[in-house]
Amino acid sequence: MSDHDHSHSGGKTLLFALVFTTGFAAVEVFGGLIADSLALLSDAGHMLTDSLSLGLVPSLLGWPRSQHRVSTPLTQAC
Repeated sequence: MSDHDHSHSGGKTLLFALVFTTGFAAVEVFGGLIADSLALLSDAGHMLTDSLSLGLVPSLLGWPRSQHRVSTPLTQAC
């Protein structure tokens, strides 16, 4: 049996950052609409693109890694 002593807290931290950033952007959209503030609305749009990048990073890094290998013509050629 192998030792499995690494932490999975990075995923939880990334998820927290994603939820927090998206939630704060939603509050800014609401506040921007109420106050008729283009500055708040533009910052909310910026924060939503930040949230998008926080969501894309794990998928680009292949995280979490799949436990199953998929056979494709490219992998069969190797």
